[in-house]
Amino acid sequence: MKNRLRDTVELFGVFFIIGLLNFGGGYSVLPFFKQEAVEKRKWIKNEELLDYFVISQCLPGVIAVNAATLVGYRVQRSLGAVFSTLGIILPAFISILLVAILFMNFMHLKIVHDILLGINVAVLLMIFEAVLNFAKKGIVDKASFTIFALAFIACFFVSPAIIIFSAGLFGFAVKKIRGEVQ
Repeated sequence: MKNRLRDTVELFGVFFIIGLLNFGGGYSVLPFFKQEAVEKRKWIKNEELLDYFVISQCLPGVIAVNAATLVGYRVQRSLGAVFSTLGIILPAFISILLVAILFMNFMHLKIVHDILLGINVAVLLMIFEAVLNFAKKGIVDKASFTIFALAFIACFFVSPAIIIFSAGLFGFAVKKIRGEVQ
């Protein structure tokens, strides 16, 4: 029981810190997840993490919250899912509450706009790192490159849900044609 409580507190704490550092959302948190859940604590493997982010993209809601829930569930079932989810959303809740309270008083200041510009650049770099990480694992042959290229072009014209569904069907069809799926 003592270890279960300690593990639950650790899950909450790790995801609270990730939530605290999560500017930009989405895939910008992938490096933090990788460092904490894969490399430092070895809760999951890198391939599992990438799978969790893909699944999280397909589900409604925030990618980071969905992925934290999946990691928490993997580590400690329902209790882990609840506390990792609470951990990652609590900093955002507190931040939004503070911003709502202070927004009217400080948004007119140039320094606030300058700070946000700097944060945007850092978030862009973290998203770029996540894209490279996914590309290394996901673009492994001509078929996966074709899926990537078509999805990239389609993202300018089609809903992300349609792209994800179509890419999944195309990937399955390629594997079926190759005889890799029964």
